[in-house]
Amino acid sequence: MNVGLGGSEITLQDVLAGIRYGLSIPRALRRRVDVDEVLDRVRDRLQHREENFLTLAREAIYANAQSPYLQLLRHAGVEYGDLERMVHQDGLEDSLGALYRAGVYLTPDEYRGLAPAVRGSTVLDVRPEQLRHPRAGASTRLNGTGGTSGTSISLPLNLPVDSEAAALRLWGCGGFEWVQGIWAVPGTFTIALLVQHVTVGAPFARWFSQIDLAAPDLHPRYLWSDRVLRWGGLAAGVRMPRPEFVPLEDPLPIARW
Repeated sequence: MNVGLGGSEITLQDVLAGIRYGLSIPRALRRRVDVDEVLDRVRDRLQHREENFLTLAREAIYANAQSPYLQLLRHAGVEYGDLERMVHQDGLEDSLGALYRAGVYLTPDEYRGLAPAVRGSTVLDVRPEQLRHPRAGASTRLNGTGGTSGTSISLPLNLPVDSEAAALRLWGCGGFEWVQGIWAVPGTFTIALLVQHVTVGAPFARWFSQIDLAAPDLHPRYLWSDRVLRWGGLAAGVRMPRPEFVPLEDPLPIARW
């Protein structure tokens, strides 16, 4: 699927994804994340991290025949009982180190499905959707590129969970009192960042776009990303910033601001 500037084709998949995402935005914008509650949850997770890890492994890997990690664990000869004994006897960090040395890991390219995972005679073609927790609720998927390869990939976005992560990032650097701007291309990933900062009480004051939304050959997806965000903001009673074109070769307007 084309995500560049050229072309104007919109697929049915684009339309359906846009509708789902658009309907989720007002609800997400009305939600508020309390950083103290997030910190309490993180402390609880740290206190019970070994039990949480084993629960995750049992439910998302060993009970999920589609999980690439299940195949990697079985290639290493590690069944759930073995994993449980490792964690209880050696601790989580040492157990994870042993699993890594046994080949139970995915590189970034393997995780994105851009390269097969080769472990001895085992060759896995990983699809990102195989890594999703079977019990996870529906989320919007992000279509974009796989980094410098330019290969199109699809990754899930979960606004509530990611908002907690945004709260932790801001708390960690003392950023809740900052006046913030974002310099990013319109799209679902940027929308997610904008929404997350509203939910944690630190909205972006300005949105600078690296592409010109008035360009005649621009893919309609970019225009609709902006519209969906603004319409979602109106429905939630939240004013969202409009994208202001600032090209990569001339960032001075941002520096002056």
